Amino acid sequence: MKEGNDEIHVIFDGAGTKWIPELEDENHKANPLYQAIKEDIDGACKFCSKAFGVLEDVQKSDVKLLDDYEDHPSLRTYLSRGFQLVTF
Repeated sequence: MKEGNDEIHVIFDGAGTKWIPELEDENHKANPLYQAIKEDIDGACKFCSKAFGVLEDVQKSDVKLLDDYEDHPSLRTYLSRGFQLVTF
């Protein structure tokens, strides 16, 4: 999608929030990929960051904490703007 110049918005949710401190590490083998999409990261779920014990690490990164609905990102906002949700 990135190479096709599609508009993308990345949200780290659930256990995926634990990847932020890993990917922020310049020595991690996936750091270059992470850096390549960093401008497309909208943020990370605040609730999940707390639940998975990485809230402080996420706060230290450039990744915004999303808390639109009860400390979760509002996926409805993306759907109402015509975006499709893709999870992996």
